[in-house]
Amino acid sequence: MNELLRIYLEFFSNFCSCLFLFRFTESYMPRRISLKDKLILIIAYFIYSIPAHIPFSVLISYLLEILFLFKCMYPHVKKIFITFVKCNLFSYTFLAMTLFIHTFIMGDADTLSSSLIYRTYKSLIVCFLLYVIYVLYTNTKKMKDFHSHYQLSFNLVILSISLMLSYVTLYICRENSTTYTLPAIFSTIALLIIVCISLYDKFLALVAENTRHKIQSELDRMEKEYSNQIESNLTELHAIRHDIKNHLIIIDGYATQHNYEKIRAYIQKINGSFQSSPLFDTPSSTVSALLNEKYHIAKNKVLDCRIQTDFPYIHIDDFSIITILGNLFDNAITAAAKCESGWIHVDISQSDSYLEIAMENNHTEKILEKNGDFISTKGDKNLLHGIGLKNVRQAIDTLNGQISISHTAETFHVNILVPNY
Repeated sequence: MNELLRIYLEFFSNFCSCLFLFRFTESYMPRRISLKDKLILIIAYFIYSIPAHIPFSVLISYLLEILFLFKCMYPHVKKIFITFVKCNLFSYTFLAMTLFIHTFIMGDADTLSSSLIYRTYKSLIVCFLLYVIYVLYTNTKKMKDFHSHYQLSFNLVILSISLMLSYVTLYICRENSTTYTLPAIFSTIALLIIVCISLYDKFLALVAENTRHKIQSELDRMEKEYSNQIESNLTELHAIRHDIKNHLIIIDGYATQHNYEKIRAYIQKINGSFQSSPLFDTPSSTVSALLNEKYHIAKNKVLDCRIQTDFPYIHIDDFSIITILGNLFDNAITAAAKCESGWIHVDISQSDSYLEIAMENNHTEKILEKNGDFISTKGDKNLLHGIGLKNVRQAIDTLNGQISISHTAETFHVNILVPNY
């Protein structure tokens, strides 16, 4: 095999391994790996690819990976070695599976055993396919809450192009393994696929940022409204304190006259002027704002909404608690509003080290389930307890919590336990 071709093939194979390592490592890190750290490892692998025969090459490869992980994840030494072991177990297992399936489909076992250059190209292609499949898998996990058909289309297109690339590469290699057109074609298409994947990663990051921005905007709006309600209640309280003396003088005058009917009527008049919606005050301003927001929505729909809270603190992030409570309330309000006398009962309390959320509402529509998910009874796909509950389940799974759902012909009950410590 030509020496330059050998260096090229070996480096590109190591480059694919680097890309896989970057993606795998980032799933165990709260932040992305810096471009500088990535370039250092790629350059090290390029230098590593130049010599034809390196003693203990596998050990050197492992050493480079461990040093890279130390650079990215120090001082979490235990996590570094766990990530290293998991990454290699995963890659070797799926490389073997991909190689077996690809060889079975291509029917090239004889060529693989007889041609060194064909075997080298095959190894490169399998490494590349492993990276592509792992990227598509991780991106699908990121996007599963958005239920977008674009994700499926992107996966199918990229996977199809990658498989076509592998077929064309090996076909040309089998017909003419010495041509320099082959590495040029392979490099061009492979790099285009990598660029497409990188751009799609940017798109996913933009979608996630946009989602966080919307959640934060909604939270800011609710907290501002909650603050206005508190200010309004304080103003009302000050007015009561200012006028209470005059009210007492009038009531005392009626009492002197033994005119109890007027006393009662006057007290009812005062009480009517003080009627206002209850203001929920919890240890979390986020929960307080959301409860007041949903309570007013329920009241505007003439629903009997009863909310009880009893928890000393919240150690659950705002995004998760908004997702859980917001979707539960939206589903409950939608369902109860269709009843003649709709009602919603909510109880949020601390149970040992868990936050317990119990929500119950009445409904009139028939509830349909499919594979554990609730589906719509309407043609417009306006779900009764559908997409919202999928998002709730995802948030609870992320928090390592539990959810149980039960329903009758008239009521729907959700009980949630999530760690709160």
